Amino acid sequence: MFDDKDLEIGDVVQLVNADDGTVFGIAKITDISKKQLGNITADDFIGHENYKSIDKMYNVYRDFYGDRVDKNTEVKNHSLQARFKQTKFSRGFFFDQFSFVMT
Repeated sequence: MFDDKDLEIGDVVQLVNADDGTVFGIAKITDISKKQLGNITADDFIGHENYKSIDKMYNVYRDFYGDRVDKNTEVKNHSLQARFKQTKFSRGFFFDQFSFVMT
């Protein structure tokens, strides 16, 4: 419903700093799973922002996607293998991460 990018396993994406638009790495999508928000467990939040309550989580998503977000809203969990750009402060490195995208 909300995923207009139609990302698939094998796609390569840029990792962009939302504050200033700089690209800080690239990632390859290695897995995609779908789940309704009402079925998300604590384990699904490993590597993600944690919320003080379920209501707070819904409110955050509603700020982005509008009032149509509820317990039946389906989200995609993208597993990524990422390579971050080397900076003068760090070496480049690989990282596995997950991200929710509304579908």
